[in-house]
Amino acid sequence: MEKSIACCGLNCSICPAYIACRDDDQELREKAAREWSTFYGANIVPDEVNCNGCQSTGLLYKYCIKCAIRQCCRDHFLENCSQCSYYHCDQINSFFKDVPEARENLDALLK
Repeated sequence: MEKSIACCGLNCSICPAYIACRDDDQELREKAAREWSTFYGANIVPDEVNCNGCQSTGLLYKYCIKCAIRQCCRDHFLENCSQCSYYHCDQINSFFKDVPEARENLDALLK
């Protein structure tokens, strides 16, 4: 499976919202909604667990729609942060503290 890398470096192709949308998998939507509701202390319902990936102009998960990193890339016409002359800015470095695999994905694009 080819990776679909988000602006921030997350791999959209392994995200439950992306997979559930792609495969129209209601069971996966329900499982992700339960897990994310618990983990994030939020009320996430299965109908919200749909996304065509960060690079999509179509359906996006509600948190991806308002993602500041995604918006920054879009404002600068970039596919992801690795293409930015300010790569490793405070915003992305702060994100990497919680999601180090995102940094690995973006750094791999530089090679």
